[in-house]
Amino acid sequence: MSQTSRTHLFISYAVQDSALAGWLARKLSLAGYAIWFDRMKLLGGEPWPQDIDVAIKERSFRMLAILSENSIKKPNPSKERALALQISKDENIPDFLIPLKADGVKLDWLMTDLSYLPFNRGWADGWRQLLKKLNSISAPKTIPAGGSLAAQTFDAGAGLLTDMPEEIVTNALLIKSFPEVLTFFEFTREASKDEDRRMQYNWGCYRVANGYLAFGPPPTEFQEMVRQTKTAFTWRDTREYEGIDVANMVRHIIEQTLETRLKYSKCLPHPNNHRLFYLRAGWSPDGKIHYIGRAGKKTYKRVEGRARIWKQGVPKEVKHFFGFELKRWRLNDQTVAFQIRPTLVFAEPNGQLILDARVGSLRRRLTKMWYNAEWVNRLLAATHVIASAAPLPGDGLVLEPMTLRIQAPTGIREEMLVADPAEDEIAEDVVPELPEEDDEADKAKDSDEPT
Repeated sequence: MSQTSRTHLFISYAVQDSALAGWLARKLSLAGYAIWFDRMKLLGGEPWPQDIDVAIKERSFRMLAILSENSIKKPNPSKERALALQISKDENIPDFLIPLKADGVKLDWLMTDLSYLPFNRGWADGWRQLLKKLNSISAPKTIPAGGSLAAQTFDAGAGLLTDMPEEIVTNALLIKSFPEVLTFFEFTREASKDEDRRMQYNWGCYRVANGYLAFGPPPTEFQEMVRQTKTAFTWRDTREYEGIDVANMVRHIIEQTLETRLKYSKCLPHPNNHRLFYLRAGWSPDGKIHYIGRAGKKTYKRVEGRARIWKQGVPKEVKHFFGFELKRWRLNDQTVAFQIRPTLVFAEPNGQLILDARVGSLRRRLTKMWYNAEWVNRLLAATHVIASAAPLPGDGLVLEPMTLRIQAPTGIREEMLVADPAEDEIAEDVVPELPEEDDEADKAKDSDEPT
């Protein structure tokens, strides 16, 4: 087959790497290269063979193979790479297959002799090296108006909006009210560094000279270390205390108070992030969070689950726990809110938390098929956990029972945002052994049984 008939760059990838593949396809189009990418219309308008084998054998100038822990074992990408290697051998094109390494995957024996381009160190760096490679082999540029053609591949969202108003659930939980007065608690004896650290970690307070400022007394375990004084002031009328901005001090105390409340309500703080909490099965008698779902029905989420992750054909079991992160959000000088971010915390089968770099990969694998409804339900479950945490004596915080809602004049047709059916192959990578979600509890329970 003559090289002159080969005009396109064929992008081979696994469905889990579609974000990188789509980004790469549009970048190449903008640069003037004709590409073949099965999720976009063929740029340039010319007819293209429906048979992928024919497309690769007769029309592709080079194959760009995105290599990842997902694609290395997928049947279709593996067949495409094998065909590219055969073409490279038969037609004496040493670099017909150009591997693009997307993560820490180890190359199989078929590709150990090939030089890959490192997209795992950053897409920008990989892109620069890919352009250099394409220039060195004089890859044809056949699309003079690549920018406008690439823009046409974006879905404009026609028909996505409706005229029906819609309530938008935000992730902002407002503090409805909190005490007006700050009281000074002085040390009854000199505290050690460890005692001081534990005091600030388990009490909504702010450390100042010789003591703490707080809305109320400390938990019982610390009460012999400090005593309440007659020094108190209305914080709204005071700008500074010992040179410290009082408004910032109050926001810090509110944050610590809420975190302490959660700790005393069996929510476990993450060892590397004091704003991240997770739940274990003992959080509730049945290991579930019972809450009111988006549809207004009683439903639940499991606190704990486990999954098998397949890497290089070998299953690895991990446990995962329902988690959420709080981020203090300043609305103005008088109002405090928290942003709630649902997440997962992972552990080895023996329950030991996973704290190393594997966390990011595990979280992506287990959450990449979560769409809007799943994230909203997890947000509502997390909100229920936070709002139902019992207040401690004297902490004074009153939380809104649900996150801030916004009324939008138009709505979105959620059914148009469903997953691509091809993405069902994710089941080959992540096999849950316990349900990760229960969108609605049994309908029989929904009607009458309290949760």
